[in-house]
Amino acid sequence: MQLAWIKGYKDVTIESLIEDVVTTSPYHNLVKQIRNMKSREWSCRLQHRWREGNKCADWLAKEAIQLQLLGGLMEEPSDGLRELLGADIIGVTILRLVPC
Repeated sequence: MQLAWIKGYKDVTIESLIEDVVTTSPYHNLVKQIRNMKSREWSCRLQHRWREGNKCADWLAKEAIQLQLLGGLMEEPSDGLRELLGADIIGVTILRLVPC
């Protein structure tokens, strides 16, 4: 969100694997920062996505620690991410089975 704001994007949609975070969670401070940023003068929407619905976001979440070690910014997608992006472009889908 901070990078989008700094770059001047004024209409942003953020997809997250986390549907709801309560105030007692270890992510409480992050949630406060997100709420603060959402209150700025821009259109910023948060949407929940199942892990199966956004394999690229899932991959990035798993690689986040490595990205932080490299400075936190990815200039070009890695081979693993390129493969997922290619599957997304051609419309590969994965079903999520939910027990009843």
